[in-house]
Amino acid sequence: GAFAIDEAIARVIAEDIAMKPWEWSISYEQLLEFAELAEKQLGKSAYEKAPLYEIVKQVIVPICKQTGKGYACTVNPNGLKVSAFISHCWSENFKEFVESIKAVFQSALRKPAMWICAFALIQGDSDMIAKKVGAIDM
Repeated sequence: GAFAIDEAIARVIAEDIAMKPWEWSISYEQLLEFAELAEKQLGKSAYEKAPLYEIVKQVIVPICKQTGKGYACTVNPNGLKVSAFISHCWSENFKEFVESIKAVFQSALRKPAMWICAFALIQGDSDMIAKKVGAIDM
């Protein structure tokens, strides 16, 4: 019933606070390294055409399945405090997404620690995510 849902939500919130979601960032350099990894894994032609959701499916999800956590927490196990919040569209071209971030921050003396949903939150199928946050009986 409603109590079970409230209890489950409270548990997820408590876990999120303990895990410090404001530290689920990747550095500018880590984004560029990830882009290189994605291009290597998919091949140049497929990478250049790939929407973000395809990059997530083919590169990020396997990493999340292996580690049981989001990509940002995998590459920064002690956390990395966010200095820039980056929004994205799941269907946008990933290479263009990375290029737009590079264009914005290319002249910044201090490159940002970026909270990007696709990297910050655990990615995977509904079963994997349900195990991570706990099943909520609706």
